[in-house]
Amino acid sequence: MHEHDTRDRDPAKVGTWYVIETEQGDKQLITEEEYVRGEYDGAEKELTTTEVSVASDGTKTAVLVSADGQLGNRDLPSDATATIWTGTYDDSGTVPSGVANETIDVTVTKGGSEETFTVDTDSNGSASVSYDLSESGRGSGTYSVEVSPQSHDNLSATTQFNAGVRVKSTAGFRNTILTGKESTFSFLAHDGDSGVSGEDLDLTITKQSDGSQVKQVTKTTDSAGFATVSFTPSSRDTYNIQAVRNNSLVASAQTDAWPAICWNDFDFRNALRGATNTYGGYIITANGRLSNTDVTITFYTDATRETQFAQKTTTTDSGGFFTVDYTVPPDFSGGTLYPEAETTNIQSISLQQGRIGVTDVSSADVGDGGGGGEQDPVELTATADSRRAPGETLTVDVSATDGDSPITGQDVDLYLSYGTNGPPLYSTTLTTDTSGEATAAVQLPDDTADNSNVRGTLGMEYNGNTYTASTFTSIRAYQIDFDTDEFRVARGESATLTLDVTDEATDQGAAGIPVQFDAQYLFAQDGSFDTGRLESGSDGTDTQSVTIPNDIGHWALFNRIDRYNGTNVGRQLTFVGSFGNLQLTDDTLVAGESANFEFDIQNDATLYGIVFGETPRRAERPFGKVFQGTSFSLQIPPQFTTGENFFINVYAIDDQGRLYSGSEFTSIDQDASQAPSVTAQGGSAAVGGEVTISVDASDAANVIIEKLWTDWTIAGQSTGSANVEDAISETGQVGISYGATLDSISPSLTISLPDRYIGGEYEVDVIALSGNGKTAETTATITIS
Repeated sequence: MHEHDTRDRDPAKVGTWYVIETEQGDKQLITEEEYVRGEYDGAEKELTTTEVSVASDGTKTAVLVSADGQLGNRDLPSDATATIWTGTYDDSGTVPSGVANETIDVTVTKGGSEETFTVDTDSNGSASVSYDLSESGRGSGTYSVEVSPQSHDNLSATTQFNAGVRVKSTAGFRNTILTGKESTFSFLAHDGDSGVSGEDLDLTITKQSDGSQVKQVTKTTDSAGFATVSFTPSSRDTYNIQAVRNNSLVASAQTDAWPAICWNDFDFRNALRGATNTYGGYIITANGRLSNTDVTITFYTDATRETQFAQKTTTTDSGGFFTVDYTVPPDFSGGTLYPEAETTNIQSISLQQGRIGVTDVSSADVGDGGGGGEQDPVELTATADSRRAPGETLTVDVSATDGDSPITGQDVDLYLSYGTNGPPLYSTTLTTDTSGEATAAVQLPDDTADNSNVRGTLGMEYNGNTYTASTFTSIRAYQIDFDTDEFRVARGESATLTLDVTDEATDQGAAGIPVQFDAQYLFAQDGSFDTGRLESGSDGTDTQSVTIPNDIGHWALFNRIDRYNGTNVGRQLTFVGSFGNLQLTDDTLVAGESANFEFDIQNDATLYGIVFGETPRRAERPFGKVFQGTSFSLQIPPQFTTGENFFINVYAIDDQGRLYSGSEFTSIDQDASQAPSVTAQGGSAAVGGEVTISVDASDAANVIIEKLWTDWTIAGQSTGSANVEDAISETGQVGISYGATLDSISPSLTISLPDRYIGGEYEVDVIALSGNGKTAETTATITIS
């Protein structure tokens, strides 16, 4: 039996994952590390109130405000002692440097009141003001903070923060719900990172199309700080949900209601040019899965859905799953396809993946291709602690080498700041020792901005060249682990939410740290199904039970709201359903051939599902199919190469409504072995006229046409992006090369025939070649009359 890695790779099991919304509006899963570092599309890079301003001479000043128990980037507890961080630095060189002994005026404004403080920067260019919000005249409200260095008349930076009770929607994104089915949306009243009970909110729902009111209700926030509103949309529309407190609009959410929703986050979001690609998913309505229904998928080349590219019709299976295959020709010039789905009775179906990126093997392949001269042997590298707590020592290690030799006695400038452009934290020059190394041990202040990112910039001048490096350290006072005990939960069962809070500095459990949560449907339908609050006890832990709805899809989402995660991101996923054991039953896995799989489950039930490949790069086309039962085959694309790794994933539902998933990590044992196929037609022409030779080939990279008469010439061609080598006058051949083995190619040549050919039949040879050297041959007959 062929050995493969069958490890379970559910995100909910392997660690905390986050759901974010990209700038294109798609929902995307990212790791906790990517979220903390802001390494994702549309990330809010700085999680503090950092603002910066620059003078004409390169001097910059910056400001941020932080406090213990702060939520997100601007909401502080009303009784907290905030720290206003500021400073100046010179950014005119390779590495910024703090400006010492700079006098800065700090002005704090709330309403009509104003307070001014004067501070001097230290040797690092840093300064701060302690601002106790519990003092008389301060407390709740919106504050503006302006910092102005006295040495620069026109240099200042301003930021704002809020203190006291605020209200936010915890829906997170522009959500999608079903017409004819009740959905619930939640709002959280909070003071910093802690929910506030007893707040009256007027919650109103209106249709965006005509402004008509659908529902209005007054709710009081519960013990966790939540107030919810439920409604059943009657028609396809966008619905606005607003929360009013003390006659002021304080929060809002928006949702789109559709008669049907298609979840298709199945790695079908890309297409390969010159290949047959798969698109699919499953469709739900207010009545459940849309089973055994004809569905038409139309692909467009423009976002306005005016220019049709292809149209495919299929039928959903008993589980509501479907797939369609569509071909993107090699000469397709667009970069995106826009699909739409409809049935005879449902004209509007919301697609989870409404954009398909089109690429080709050469542009999607991994790597830069090398080349480009000799590599500089000089290297400046730097590493820093990945995470530190306020008051701890942050260590930065530096190494400078010239090939295999250390660079000794070399000055290296180091600058640490809050974020990329935030206030200075540390500024110095290090000197490498006999090993070419240097270390900076930076004592962080006890009130270092929690939930900030300390970024390091380093640089050195060596042999007339400048070399730079950078570091990143996350500042966290606590490690907050919020998870579910069960990484898989069945519909109707309970999931146990667990909270475990550790003091980063002492490594001991920390008490009194709250986490609010909004338990939500995910992907196929949105909306809340429960809300609540956990708060760490004396041992740093707490638990709470949540019941999973019977109508939920394959994932439940717990939107966690705590000091490190605001209301729009910071989410824990739990898979709904049972795990099946997916295994390849063939001895080898060969590219371009069919592979057989078994999906073993504990229940004796009939399965309906979808199986698809999840590839680590876009150079392979998306592929998958719908299956029934527990045994199925899957055609592996020929683009894979020996040793290439990827996942085969399964999502399924049985005839009792129970959900399943499974995954197998596998690798290609052998390149595509199948030979190409080819057909050709020659056509007819009058004496002295033109004739077209048309070729259709599959699994081919090149086409050669032979036995052309040497005085024939090419009058026209339709070969897409292929390279055409015309050798008719020399050898009677034409070569058409596509650069890679493609699922299908259809080149054609128009040949001009001299009038000395007065009639008869002329036979030419047509040869198709694949990238692995296999060939297929046919002939085309040209008739001259």
